[in-house]
Amino acid sequence: MDFYRALPKIELHAHLNGSLSNSTLSELRELKYGKELPSGTDDCFYKILQGESLTLEECFKKFQYAHDLTDRPDALERATQRVIEDFAKDGVIYLELRTTPKCTAQMSK
Repeated sequence: MDFYRALPKIELHAHLNGSLSNSTLSELRELKYGKELPSGTDDCFYKILQGESLTLEECFKKFQYAHDLTDRPDALERATQRVIEDFAKDGVIYLELRTTPKCTAQMSK
């Protein structure tokens, strides 16, 4: 496995929000909300961050959380930085990263 880890890699089709690590999601959540999640937040977010087993429905919620947490230019920039750093740590030397930012109160497409 060490041999394969050491090989340079290319990633031709990575989606930003689908590539966010749990630690990046946690960082973005704290950037947006501080230490406390807003009331009404379900336990699924915590299950995702703890790496617990999820139902298929809960897995798709990760994308909803990612979109919610990248709704401002500073968060989108930080998410992009972290994803690029994570791919680089994995030996990716060429990355095609794509996203379609959502129109929000804080930014336009």
